[in-house]
Amino acid sequence: MLFRGYPVTPEVLDAFARPFTREYFYGYGRAPFGALPAITTVNESQLALEPHCDNGIRPESMRPQITWFWCEQPAEADGETTFFDGVEVWSRLSDQTRAVFRARQVSFLSRVAEPAWRALGHRDVDSFLRFLTSLGAHARAVDAGQTVDVEIRSAAVRTPQWIARDAFVSSMLIAGSRGFEGMRVTFDDGSSIPPGVHDDVRAALAACLTMISWRPGDVCMLDNTRFLHGRRAFTDPARRLYLIQTLHASF
Repeated sequence: MLFRGYPVTPEVLDAFARPFTREYFYGYGRAPFGALPAITTVNESQLALEPHCDNGIRPESMRPQITWFWCEQPAEADGETTFFDGVEVWSRLSDQTRAVFRARQVSFLSRVAEPAWRALGHRDVDSFLRFLTSLGAHARAVDAGQTVDVEIRSAAVRTPQWIARDAFVSSMLIAGSRGFEGMRVTFDDGSSIPPGVHDDVRAALAACLTMISWRPGDVCMLDNTRFLHGRRAFTDPARRLYLIQTLHASF
């Protein structure tokens, strides 16, 4: 739902989202408004972003149910937010692709070197391994140099919170894209995802693409259990977009 034409401030956004929120998700992003820590910036990167659900790599219990976007200032050009109805995307996939996703989860794989996990504030590898468990991830291996091979498994299809239909909700296309070059995906049995499945997913997403051309003050309420979203690249440093993540809705 897009709300347009209202004078929005951080306080207004907070007051708007709060009645719909039983519990917030606090996980990443800079919170620039002091007393309103649930509002975080999404303007840290100007890169294009592939379709994904917020925290879509994590188990369902850790995914926000609602993502709220607030555009304080759109980019002079480009920078639109893309979104895709996962129910429609699922209906456009071939029977063969749907059967594969019903049978297998997607594994997101990455390697985290010692300097990287220490930069996250972990004094030793055991601390980092406990952190992975809290994310629903696990370490497949730790090598002699304390580089950790991390795996997170996630279903590509789910039943959304507010509609009893299947939806495609996988964030699989972010793996290997700019900003995520160190991540790759397989099926949970270790087998490669066939190029034909990738092509089928991309074609279905392209057919369902909708874009929000932001205006100042716009607020968008997005069902994160059903919709994927992404971003077109931009260059304007004045773009200011923020979000609130509702972990559990109040309705």
